[in-house]
Amino acid sequence: MDYNEEDPFASFEDLTNLLLKMQKKTFTISGDNNQYKPYMDPRDFNVLWRSYIYSLGQRSELLPRIQDDELDMFEKMNIGEQISKLNIFLRSEFYYCYLCGKQYASEEELYEKCPGITKADHT
Repeated sequence: MDYNEEDPFASFEDLTNLLLKMQKKTFTISGDNNQYKPYMDPRDFNVLWRSYIYSLGQRSELLPRIQDDELDMFEKMNIGEQISKLNIFLRSEFYYCYLCGKQYASEEELYEKCPGITKADHT
């Protein structure tokens, strides 16, 4: 299930803002925020949050957008699919539930304490 199916009334703008917030959180949790420098090639970072890294480069105006076929493919997915992929990545790699706003100590703790993967599970 992707986020478009879960909340068909969510606007594209709301979903885009959610994706950006999730990308920023993943950028931080992954430790990439400690490694990133404005002159670095964004293609060296995970495609799931690479567009966030491009936005950092645009703000500093040091790095123009370069050809990035992998990101182009990712961005061709609908916004709900992008959010779902990032959500699953956060859960599987970092035991972090964006909807709970919590990072768990283990996969077991995540499955025991988090009500589920969707927004509906958290209501």
